[in-house]
Amino acid sequence: MYKKQLSSNLTFIAKVILPGLFVTGITGAIIGLTSSGQYDGVLGAFLALLVFSPLIYMGLVRLKRVSIDNQYIYISNYIKTIQVPITDLQEVDDTWLLNYHPIWITFRTETPFGKVVMFMPSTDPTSIFSTHPITRELRELIKNTCLNAKKIPHTQR
Repeated sequence: MYKKQLSSNLTFIAKVILPGLFVTGITGAIIGLTSSGQYDGVLGAFLALLVFSPLIYMGLVRLKRVSIDNQYIYISNYIKTIQVPITDLQEVDDTWLLNYHPIWITFRTETPFGKVVMFMPSTDPTSIFSTHPITRELRELIKNTCLNAKKIPHTQR
């Protein structure tokens, strides 16, 4: 069965490498400033770490790798991969306000990664100030899945 990747190939860099570089860089600056006796910059570096770490977690570390086939959505955090039936899709949202155009998938039931999963789609220049094509595709899939479920008599479900 063919799996179509929905998330960008840059997800690993955004999820792991960039946050790692940020934390390593700021922590290294704090250690370097402290060990050289330059305490003036330590407070600023520590505040940057406190302020930006939650933002980086919310915007980057939570990203998942997402792919789809005819029956399931596959979600990975690069350590564990789960599959969720397409029929469990409830809602799909995105925002064009952020550069990487994150997409949020909401499921009807809780998954091991939570009820809402965020991923970074491949770049699409046509969706700079509008809904990403993958968001539209997933919304159409939800709509078709709901329509098909209504056509099946309750005795056959």
